[in-house]
Amino acid sequence: MRIRAFLVGLLVLAAFGAGVLFTRPWEKGAAAVKPGSPAPQPVRLVQGTHLELLLLTALDSGGSAEGSQVDLVLAKPVSVGGKTVLPAGSRAVGKVTQSRGASVFSGMANRPARLAVSVESIQAPDGAVVLLSASDDGTFEFTQANTSGRKDAARVDRLWQTPEGQQVLKDFAAKSTGIGQADEVDLKRMADVLGLEDTRKVADRLDSKNRKSGPSAQDAVNGLMRGDLSQLTGIDLVMATRALGEIQSVVASVDDKLRGVFKGSNIHATAGTPVQAKVKEDAKLMPVGG
Repeated sequence: MRIRAFLVGLLVLAAFGAGVLFTRPWEKGAAAVKPGSPAPQPVRLVQGTHLELLLLTALDSGGSAEGSQVDLVLAKPVSVGGKTVLPAGSRAVGKVTQSRGASVFSGMANRPARLAVSVESIQAPDGAVVLLSASDDGTFEFTQANTSGRKDAARVDRLWQTPEGQQVLKDFAAKSTGIGQADEVDLKRMADVLGLEDTRKVADRLDSKNRKSGPSAQDAVNGLMRGDLSQLTGIDLVMATRALGEIQSVVASVDDKLRGVFKGSNIHATAGTPVQAKVKEDAKLMPVGG
């Protein structure tokens, strides 16, 4: 009997140890709560709270189908009473509500390009879905003003003046569309040549010598160049989204130059383009970390 009791005791201790060993990071707070401690309480995220979002889906006037889904990411965390309820990197969704391309004839008829989206909701870490609105009328309109003026435009124009510069741009555009493979060294070099500040920051962050978690540097660079950020979360996702916008802007400029398209006729909203939204109605959310 003593041997049996001893073995049972060992099994209990082993089970307890396994439970501690495999506690998930987000369960640590719950595991540390002592019996009798008050349970974490939800807080109220009030209607009208402002959210700064970034496009994850690149859009084009006329090219993006009305009704198609638009993916966005929260650029800055949202807090209530000093407690974060929506961390940076939270995913939001919307839809294309208006998409009309420009042409010589549409310009003569005073029908310029149009591109607008709705912002519908964002998911909180506790699983709650928070309803959003882009504005009082429910839409956010992209214009030449809020999608242009990227810092790389002047550098692209200057590089295009020489055969060597054109080749640099063509190589960069080719790798971003899956022709050839880039690594973090290529990314840093191109970021420096083109003055892509956000891309340089991501390349530094993806340096294989400094990374301790997440996808390998090569996988992350490949994903960034292809526009696939599915392996990234949180602040990594926000930084990569801004960098992807720089890359898409360069590629679009190179494509326009190769095709002889007149710059500025259509509206191109790259990944990383800011989109403003607000909470549509009050929502009760659990603070991150309890």
